[in-house]
Amino acid sequence: MEVTVMTKEHGLQQLQEAEIDVITAEIEAKKAAAEAAKKGPPKET
Repeated sequence: MEVTVMTKEHGLQQLQEAEIDVITAEIEAKKAAAEAAKKGPPKET
């Protein structure tokens, strides 16, 4: 997989695989947190 980003500071640059992995992990963590927030706290039985 190739990912390229453009920023004001660094212009156009291609991300290394490790950088892509870090970003992907952050996105997955935020997605999991959002899903958990939708479900609310666990119900007691």
